[in-house]
This record gives sequence, structure tokens and C-alpha cells, in this order.
Amino acid sequence: MNVASSENLILTFILALGFCLILSLVFGAIVTVFILSKKGKKQLDTQKIETNKLTEKQYKQAIEELDLGINPHEYSAKGLAEKLEASFPLSYQVNVYNRMVDETDFGKIKILRLIREQKRYLLMASLLKNVPMFSDDVDEVWHQMLMFTKSYESFCLSFTGGMIHHEPNVDGTDGEDDRIHFDIMYHVLFGKAPGEEWGIAFRTAPSDYYIREWRRTPKSSLKSKYFSTNENRVAEDIIQSMKFSFDKAESSHTRSKFMEMQRNAERSSTPIVNQSNVDSSLILPYIFWTTIGNYDYDSNLGYAHASNAPSSSSGCSSQSSCHTGSGGHSCSSGSSCGSSCSSGSSCGSSCGSSCGSS
Repeated sequence: MNVASSENLILTFILALGFCLILSLVFGAIVTVFILSKKGKKQLDTQKIETNKLTEKQYKQAIEELDLGINPHEYSAKGLAEKLEASFPLSYQVNVYNRMVDETDFGKIKILRLIREQKRYLLMASLLKNVPMFSDDVDEVWHQMLMFTKSYESFCLSFTGGMIHHEPNVDGTDGEDDRIHFDIMYHVLFGKAPGEEWGIAFRTAPSDYYIREWRRTPKSSLKSKYFSTNENRVAEDIIQSMKFSFDKAESSHTRSKFMEMQRNAERSSTPIVNQSNVDSSLILPYIFWTTIGNYDYDSNLGYAHASNAPSSSSGCSSQSSCHTGSGGHSCSSGSSCGSSCSSGSSCGSSCGSSCGSS
């Protein structure tokens, strides 16, 4: 090998080595930028979460205008709402709120509204034997409540005298009137249709059996079938409100108002239950009038022009085992004791388990 060949070989080696060094530096720079960007994004996400979290003082200020909104005509339920709030310590509510910040992408206002809806749901679960859960988002609040097992147990015992369990709806289906019954009871208690958190309210008509039962069945039998035994006064008032709504539905004095509502529904793309200019006290009588008179339900409720599909259950259930030892209902309806309160849910404790003991 001559001297020129050796020099060329050495030069080639040096160039290759330099090229590899440059590639290594470029690769290292790319990796460094990627790591720093990921770290920066993580820090920003952490800062965002920490910014969205609230102290007890901030939370208290934020919920001042978000009370449960009990229907003023249901005076007896107001005391139950006050008992729920008294049983739900501010510190526990803040812990649930901040867990929602950590575990979801929801903003502050949405989380606060979901917590209010979960309170309304639990109030219904303390009254009724069957309360299907029709909102995945509200159910998420319930999941976060259950994370604080001791606080949840303390809340339930203070509010109802027993546990409100989170129970699977094993077959994953709801009864024919489960959703309409939920919407009706919600409207009676809170004076309005369930909000967007619950999907589409009053989307399906009550069955003929449901209408006959609530029109003709004695109050005592309705109370025994639908209500838990520990809130007799509230149950009696709700049944009376339902009977009064049926009286309105069959009264000649309200027919002209119903006809006007019918025309509004036909002209508007907004369902009648969501129209702000409609007297909310006429919603249930109008629905009963529509069903009793065999009018087209979708047309009368304003769904004929809407492209909305019926909402579905989250598949989760609540069950309230209040006043242990009073006998009564199976796990499918929620409880092994007198005030069973079920709601369809796919995640949670089994019947009789103590959610708050661990």
C-alpha cells in the first residue's frame, strides 16, 4: 500500500467518524428537546390541575348559587334537602371536587353542576325504591365519593340511617317505565326537567299500565310500591302532586292551555319541556293529557322535529339500606332492608356490603 492510499483511508475514516459524531449530536439534541417538551407539558398540565383545584373557601363561594332547587310546591322535601347538605361536610365535597379535577377533563362549572346533580340523585335515592342512574358523568361523581370510604359511610348514615350502595345492574337493561318515572319524579321534586347532564328528558311516553296505576291505584299502595318507608311525609306529598297532575290533565279548564302547548310544540324545534316560556307546573299534566288522549307523543312533546335519540342508562345502581332490619326488597331493587333505593349502575358495591368500611 503506498503513502497516498494510506492517507486517503485515514481521511475517509476521519470523515466517517465526524459524520457519526454530528449524527449523534443531532439525535441527542432531538431527544433533549423531546424530553424537555414532555416535561414542560407535564408541568403545565400539573399547574392547570392545581389551578383548577379549590380550597374550602373557594368551593363554598362557587356553590352559593347552586342549591338543590327544591320545587317550592314540595315543602316537605325542603327539609330532606337541608338534611342532605348537613350530612355532606364541606371538606368532603371539596375532596370529591378536587378528585374530579384530577380524574376528568371537565371544567370547574361542569364539575360543580355534576356534584349538584349527584346530590339530587342521592336525595331521590333516599326516597324511592328504584332510581336508575342515567348519566355517566353524574355517576363519575358517585365513583369519586366512594373513593373516600369512611366519609361516604358517615354521609349515608347521617343522611338516611343506612348505606346507599353502588350496585351493578346485572342484566344491563332498564324497565319500560324506568326512564320516564325518573324524569317525572325529578320534575316533581325540583320543578323542572332533568338537565343536559341526564341526556334527553321525557323522550319516551309512559306506558298505559303506568298511567292506569298512578290514576287509579290507592295512595297507600303507591307508597308501598314506589317509596322507601323512612320519609312518609315527602312520599305522601309527591303522590298527592301526581294525583293533582292527573286531575289537571283531565280538567276542561286546562284544555285550552294544552292546545296552545301542542301548537307551540309543532312550531318549535325545541322540546316543550325545555321551552322557557312554558309554565313548568303544566308539563306533567300535559304529558299525561297527551298519553291519556292517545295523541302523538313525539309531536306533542316537540321531538318530531328533533334529531335526538333516546338516552340510555349508565348501567349503575344505587341501593339504600336504611333502617336495617325492617325487611323488604331484594338487591335488584337496591336494598336488603326497608328503604331500598336502586339505581342502575355497573360499578360498585354489592348488596349489603359496607362501602364505607375500608
